[in-house]
Amino acid sequence: MSHTLSTIRELPNHKLYKLKLVRTENPVIVVAVLTQKAVNLGVRFDNDRKDYQFNLSEHLGNDDGKWCRGKDFDLTAKDIYLDLSDRENRCLVADLEIEPGSETPNRVKYNLDEALGLVDYFHPVERETYFRLGVERVRGSPRREENFGVVLRWDLEPF
Repeated sequence: MSHTLSTIRELPNHKLYKLKLVRTENPVIVVAVLTQKAVNLGVRFDNDRKDYQFNLSEHLGNDDGKWCRGKDFDLTAKDIYLDLSDRENRCLVADLEIEPGSETPNRVKYNLDEALGLVDYFHPVERETYFRLGVERVRGSPRREENFGVVLRWDLEPF
């Protein structure tokens, strides 16, 4: 699987899954639908864990009409939809309030292909690699979900 895993990690998102916006109210939810290529490579979701969906409301915020990390952007957003015209840069589009109560919203795009991706993890019951739609790391770094880490520290001060 390690050879296949590196192949999966290097493929662009649009070759692995299609995106659908299934909910535009709080919470705003997108889902990934695997392509045949992804299925052939062994990509699988745990449907019971809802690996195929991502809650954008817990990830995105509104900073005076601009996207930011945060949450609950949907409380000040209108006309939320997906722009799929560029298959390699699928975007969430919304009219965000510039300030509370403002009548002129700011239409903005958020590139979901830069932010989201398939993150692999070791399934605790099946004891195999599964994937979930999640926040993607910088290209080239592993997209693996880690549940633990080790920090080593040496105190170099004299006794």
